[in-house]
Amino acid sequence: TPTGTSTHATGAIVALIATANAGSVFVNWAGDADCTDASVTMSANRTCTANFAVQTFDLTIATAGAGAGTTTPTGTSTHATGAIVSLVATANAGSVFVNWTGDADCADASVTMSANRTCTANFAVQTFDLTIATSGAGAGTTTPTGTSTHATGAIVALVATANAGSVFVNWT
Repeated sequence: TPTGTSTHATGAIVALIATANAGSVFVNWAGDADCTDASVTMSANRTCTANFAVQTFDLTIATAGAGAGTTTPTGTSTHATGAIVSLVATANAGSVFVNWTGDADCADASVTMSANRTCTANFAVQTFDLTIATSGAGAGTTTPTGTSTHATGAIVALVATANAGSVFVNWT
């Protein structure tokens, strides 16, 4: 305030007020040297310009967990107010993507930029189930027994011990 051209008496002090619309931010006053502090003393004709910019927010992406992977975007990126940013997590070999955590808006992998946000892609080591069963007329025990879960690449030693009166034949 004021807007456009206004007339003021010599010596009048005019306060300049800039109000940004939603999605914008006030940057500074420019023009005549007396405009920069938002208070103009009228001793000559003055021209002042209010500079506005699109409001932006930072999106910071991190990774966590025992697994590994990559994200898009990565690190910290800046986005305009209202921008919708899709989050993509790609697990490395031997890992699986678990979920997005952090800001509440991260969970669905689509973030609306209305504030600074931090999202974390969580990765785990890929695992597989190994099921051990016994068969045949004889009897014995195995190690491991039943179903056990192992990380990708794990080497599991299979041990079969025959009971008295039985012999171990083979693994199938």
